Amino acid sequence: MSEFKDELTAKAAKNLERAKARTTEALDSGKARAEDALKSARAKTDEAIKATRAKADEAAKAARARTDDAIKTARAKADEAAALTRSSARQAATRTSEGIEANPIVALIGGLAIGAIAAALIPRSQQETKAMGKASRTLRDTARAATEAARSVGKDQLDALGINSDAARQQVRDIAKKLGEAASSAGAAAADSVRRK
Repeated sequence: MSEFKDELTAKAAKNLERAKARTTEALDSGKARAEDALKSARAKTDEAIKATRAKADEAAKAARARTDDAIKTARAKADEAAALTRSSARQAATRTSEGIEANPIVALIGGLAIGAIAAALIPRSQQETKAMGKASRTLRDTARAATEAARSVGKDQLDALGINSDAARQQVRDIAKKLGEAASSAGAAAADSVRRK
């Protein structure tokens, strides 16, 4: 039986050696496959990162180009609106100038009225009163007298020309209305220009 035992032990040892060799071979093969899979995964990841970077760069370039285009378009619209506003303002100034040339007396009366209103609204300062003293009162009295004389002479001149105060008021209203319309037209044209673009 000892021979039988030795034979079994030898077979078992051989089987054990074969199993060891197969296990080592399987481990080496699995290790090689795992390394290959890892290398392949790394390569695919690197490619995906490169592709993502390229797409992000392209998207950024496209966004910059769209932003630049939008800025250029906005500048062009703003320049166009400014040019239109300047043109409308020039037209309004021309119409006003023509109105003044056509009705110089009305313009003179309007100017005097605006000056009188401004003078009435601006209060005298204490410093002015102290510095000017009696000269200030004398100057003020003289200015009142001059204003009254100018008003009287102006009224006489208008009466002599056959222009009454109602007609003069109407002409001043017409000029003011035309100025308002010109300003409104200029603003509307600028707004329309910006909306259209």
